[in-house]
Amino acid sequence: MADDVKMIRVGADRIGIIGLERVFEEVRAQGVQSDERLKDELLARVRKNNYIPAAAVNDYAEALVDEDIARFKDYGILGTPGLIINGVVKSAGKVPLKGEIAKWIEEASK
Repeated sequence: MADDVKMIRVGADRIGIIGLERVFEEVRAQGVQSDERLKDELLARVRKNNYIPAAAVNDYAEALVDEDIARFKDYGILGTPGLIINGVVKSAGKVPLKGEIAKWIEEASK
């Protein structure tokens, strides 16, 4: 299955990124906490299928983080952490209990 191309704004330009949705899912599953590590992980994974010029690495890093944050805002999540399962907001602004998360995942898998 071919990866989709998602357009994001990098500096003043709109750039197509191959496989960006998959990258976001993978990084989010890792539970990355720090902004620096988030930038590093996003860049490393995006670079696997996309060329990023050395002079533009910082611009890409900022754009990728901004795009990741914007995805949460689209769901009305303004505070982190946020948990979305199958397009449904399950938690925002707090860390849910493990039992709650397990229940949500079980329900979503039916």
